[in-house]
Amino acid sequence: MSLYRKDSGPYKPKPTPFGGFIDGARAITAPHLLCVGPTGRGKSRRVLGPALLMWEGPGVAISSKPDLIELAIEKRLGMGGHGKTYVLDLSGKVPASVMPDGAEMVVADPVALITDDDTAIDMTEILLRTSGSSAGGGDSAKKDPFFGLS
Repeated sequence: MSLYRKDSGPYKPKPTPFGGFIDGARAITAPHLLCVGPTGRGKSRRVLGPALLMWEGPGVAISSKPDLIELAIEKRLGMGGHGKTYVLDLSGKVPASVMPDGAEMVVADPVALITDDDTAIDMTEILLRTSGSSAGGGDSAKKDPFFGLS
């Protein structure tokens, strides 16, 4: 298959949206966005925060640091999120006392899923296997083998 048509010239794809924008202008996009990159590169401030604030529907935003909460929670509450906004703080750095009215802190407790000895052993293996993972922060990006920044 050729990307060249004699009657129309070379194929020129339509511009595709990136995080809700095409050439800096707001664009209609799919409701999903995945942003991956090393720590400290501006994912929350430049991509995730603006996308979450532009989206008027329900949102699930996941970050291992509290910066996304700081950027977006007040505005999302103002968009009608009172009583419907839940924060799962994976970093442990956001005290419940700083949460605004209308937002509720929630927790994830994998131990609550244990019902018998076999489940306990399986959960122990999973937790030990994942305990070497880091939530990032500081200069951890320099040691991140995924991005090859050694």
